[in-house]
Amino acid sequence: MKRVVTNGYTKVWISSVETTKWARNNWPGSYVRGKRIYAEFEPNGDLVDVTANGHSYEGTAAEFDALITDMVGNAHPRIERPYVDRGGHSRRKSRGRTADRTARRAGRR
Repeated sequence: MKRVVTNGYTKVWISSVETTKWARNNWPGSYVRGKRIYAEFEPNGDLVDVTANGHSYEGTAAEFDALITDMVGNAHPRIERPYVDRGGHSRRKSRGRTADRTARRAGRR
């Protein structure tokens, strides 16, 4: 994996060998297996661009978040570990507000 930070923007290149190894160990039936992945993030951690083998990324957000989290780790302080709900939908982990709302709703029912 190659990572470059320029003016706060983080660019990440992950080789096809790395995605194959990652998929074999972490994500059976992976979309990214054997593909070269490029991702760019703004200084605040928002995704700017992502490609697979130079074309648009067609995989799931959950798989992409897991790959980036495992490969980049804490290399970019603003990239947070994703939260994947039971339906397989990925979203950024809240700072507690969503959990509070969920608990309140459960108490009302």
